[in-house]
Amino acid sequence: MEKEELVKKYGINLQKLEEEQVKLAKQLEIKDKIDFTIADKFGAFFNTFIKNKILSCAIICDKDYEIIDRAYAFEKVSFPYIAGFRAYREKWCDPKTKEVEVRHIPTGFMMIDQKVFQKMILAGVPEYSEYNDVDGLEYQYFDFFQTKVRMGKYESEGWGFCSLARELGFKIYLNTGIVNGHIGNYLYEAKL
Repeated sequence: MEKEELVKKYGINLQKLEEEQVKLAKQLEIKDKIDFTIADKFGAFFNTFIKNKILSCAIICDKDYEIIDRAYAFEKVSFPYIAGFRAYREKWCDPKTKEVEVRHIPTGFMMIDQKVFQKMILAGVPEYSEYNDVDGLEYQYFDFFQTKVRMGKYESEGWGFCSLARELGFKIYLNTGIVNGHIGNYLYEAKL
């Protein structure tokens, strides 16, 4: 669908959106406020749109920039894509909690309620036991963070965990009030 068709179909005021984006751009801070020397993991995220689908990629590296987790999702979107207006295609974010519901998030920085693990155990998450020859005890482990192919897509540990949690009735939220940095050729910091 062309830009003009999307504007008409969804009742979008492009002039107002452009004014808001200019205002937000003036408030953007691109300087370090975090001591990244104390971090042992870093994450990077990227989204791109292809027709009516979004490709979302995430990668987690250790402090030596070795990749320790990566994942992607390629799914249909239920909102219009208008080039140049990325911030206006996203889901609603609660201004008080700064949370937005999402389908998946990587496990690099995640808070999980104990009830999620309890329900996963009751649902029959794979488990195994291991004998520890140091203390002579046997320990029971559960595979909460499974990697596998689900519906034709590879899911890393984080994506697999989120899929299982959602299947069991839990919702996944991203807190946009938390600041994470990304290191590449330059250090980028984003505030949402």
